[in-house]
Amino acid sequence: MAGYIVEIRVTLEVFLTLGVLWWTIRIFALEASRKEELRREEDNAHQQLEGLQGSVKKLEEAAGKVRDKLIPSQLAVISQLQAQVTNLDQDLQTSQLQDKLKLYQEVKAFYTQDPAARYFRASDWVPQE
Repeated sequence: MAGYIVEIRVTLEVFLTLGVLWWTIRIFALEASRKEELRREEDNAHQQLEGLQGSVKKLEEAAGKVRDKLIPSQLAVISQLQAQVTNLDQDLQTSQLQDKLKLYQEVKAFYTQDPAARYFRASDWVPQE
């Protein structure tokens, strides 16, 4: 009987040792898979970060081109347009166009007071209805 107890005890110790060994291997495998998954996520995050940094670099280059080339050229165009507007304003003041326009409106009002009059009153045209 003592032999059976020893055998049972040895068998239990072996099973416990194997169970602990199996459990330890399982824990190591789970930890390894978790670490591998974390590494993959980290690699994906780094790839996305590198892609975004590349996009930021391209946008900064485009902003630099706009700042260095387009804005100064647009400012030059704006200054040219301002100079043209100033010249047109001076030409308008020196050409007496406003006085001529007032005179034209007065003449037009004078000769079109009569709705039937289409030509100058000095002519001998008579409207016929």
